[in-house]
Amino acid sequence: RRAEKLEHPASMVMIKDTVLNVDTASPKGIVEAKEFEIADSGMIDVIISSFVLSASSLFTQSHKGRAFTLLRHPVDTAASNFVKRKGRSKDLRDLELELHQYVSQDWYPDNYMVRQLSGVLPGDTITEHHMDLAKNLLSAKFFIGIVEEMEETVRQLQLYYGWKQRPGMDGCVEQFVGGKHESFMMRKRQKPAKDSEEWNMIVEKEKFDMELYYFGLEIFSKQQRMYPYEKKDESFF
Repeated sequence: RRAEKLEHPASMVMIKDTVLNVDTASPKGIVEAKEFEIADSGMIDVIISSFVLSASSLFTQSHKGRAFTLLRHPVDTAASNFVKRKGRSKDLRDLELELHQYVSQDWYPDNYMVRQLSGVLPGDTITEHHMDLAKNLLSAKFFIGIVEEMEETVRQLQLYYGWKQRPGMDGCVEQFVGGKHESFMMRKRQKPAKDSEEWNMIVEKEKFDMELYYFGLEIFSKQQRMYPYEKKDESFF
């Protein structure tokens, strides 16, 4: 059970038995979710948000939570966000920018992960101090998953949280992890070739997120040793 605002206005009403009609995906929604005291409500099991520091305020002494995050290669993230933002913004479409031109703009939202974890505002300079803050928070507070390693990620999460497959949902994870679900087929994005000029431009622009991503890979590898491979729950896959 999770929180997501599917109907207006937000309310403490369950939709489809598994979704609490409260927004945790925006700063404004998080403020409202805190007023609803959703963590203490007993109505949800998972809170999903990309606003890490703001969303942490939803937890209480009674319900502290255990956080996990899915890290994605910053070049893939940049390419995917470019397509999504073009789809949502007529102004961006009118500029007729290519990906490398979009990334080179002064207003491009670079190094999002490090900024979120260290509290650095868009446009402000990221320092090594901020990088250290982001790494410390990531390693101390999060169980790490890797988008490019989703089957292993789900296996680790299954052991860490003690997740069990819900009756009648056999094969659900395989549909999503394997990219077989129609929603994943629709979201395939063209991305720059590795080591191409466009690729290298994005890597340089996202250099702090790149460093954090590779740091996350190291943690992910350590988790694999902490949760060694056992016979996986076949009903999950």
